[in-house]
Amino acid sequence: MSENAFSLIQEMDMEQLETQIALQCAPVIAGLKISNLLIVQEKYLETLQNMLKETQLSYEILLRRKGQITFLIYQETAVKNYLAQIKVKELLKKLGYASGTLKHLLKEVKKRYRFYMEMQRNFPHEMGLLLGYPPEDVQGFIENEGRNFLYAGYWKVYENLPAKLSLFQKYEQAGEAVLQMIALGVSVRDIINIYSENAPKQTALL
Repeated sequence: MSENAFSLIQEMDMEQLETQIALQCAPVIAGLKISNLLIVQEKYLETLQNMLKETQLSYEILLRRKGQITFLIYQETAVKNYLAQIKVKELLKKLGYASGTLKHLLKEVKKRYRFYMEMQRNFPHEMGLLLGYPPEDVQGFIENEGRNFLYAGYWKVYENLPAKLSLFQKYEQAGEAVLQMIALGVSVRDIINIYSENAPKQTALL
């Protein structure tokens, strides 16, 4: 994080929904990533729904717990294209998914994620696929039980480190740009539309 971004964060209200969206979801807003998790207070549900209405972003509620909601914020077409990749479909099959469709994956991930949060065991590693992580890194994480990684950034990297470091840098730049726009008073809906209309899309990670 640059000094400029850090200074912006210091001046912003961390409890505001707009700030949390910028910090947690800038890469997907910028079209660099197919999805992100967003964890916010439950009181923001209606506000978030209104923010995303008639934009390029969709959402799914994965969990409601202890006054908080965990959302999946995603680019629907990009997620479906990602799930159609052969390596992703093969890994999903290994993880017990008879179907690799988005509808089926969301339904099953929600069930497994809620079980994990309640019982604190059997983390659903397919969550990484739902978030668009490269399948080789999801597979590497599973096989190494989270150890022996080359780098830990937005996820733990097991292959092709230079390309992923470059991608992580783009994520950081997107976060700073979104923070700057919010600090200037640009609404989240307008930011989403600005990127949707003008920014080149990178629907495939690598």
